[in-house]
Amino acid sequence: MGKQYVVQTAICMCKFGAAPGILKVTDNKGVYMNGKLTATTLTLGNVFNPPGFGVCKINPIMPKPCTPTVTQWTDYYDGISINGSSYPLTESSKGTCAMGCPGCITFQMTGQIPIPGLPQMKQAAAEHQTKMNPMGFAEALDENAEDNIPTIIDAYWLDEKGSKHREFMVEQPVTLYVQLHSYNAGETVNLTFEDSDNDGVYHADCSGCADADGVVRVDGFKWEYITNEKGG
Repeated sequence: MGKQYVVQTAICMCKFGAAPGILKVTDNKGVYMNGKLTATTLTLGNVFNPPGFGVCKINPIMPKPCTPTVTQWTDYYDGISINGSSYPLTESSKGTCAMGCPGCITFQMTGQIPIPGLPQMKQAAAEHQTKMNPMGFAEALDENAEDNIPTIIDAYWLDEKGSKHREFMVEQPVTLYVQLHSYNAGETVNLTFEDSDNDGVYHADCSGCADADGVVRVDGFKWEYITNEKGG
């Protein structure tokens, strides 16, 4: 199984195509992960925008416009059911095209927006560090800083098989585990997560106590979506 679920706007490529395509989730209208519709084993047909991969070169002597039809997906995750009738796709999933061959369509990007950890924040420009750091303290990224300010270095939830996931389902609360850098065991830590897209902001405030390993458990974690106001 791949490490990430596939969602709306994932970047796909066909081994016989000339250009990438952007995945459109057409079957699932109610299950989101990290704010985007989850792609499933029933995301079938011509589900790409633009509608295809440019030119189909399965016959290199006579290439023609690509009109893909996905007939099935393999290597999906069967540990979670979507709407009781399908299973989520992952970065390792492969699609079979009626015009191509088994497994000819693969994912280049899943469409997920990961929560940045300490290594990514340290590499960011100084003016962006506070925005990236969910705790809101850029100085916490300095290993030589005198103040021991708790900083998030990892955030994940566990599925029913105990596997870690770092992509969060907007509509479904999960038990969140947050790994801290610089912490005091038993200390109550207030956490703020924020992400955005073109239409609004995903926001979550929560708190919990750090255990001896610096892990904070937050039950019932869920994003709040705040839509941007649009003028008429």
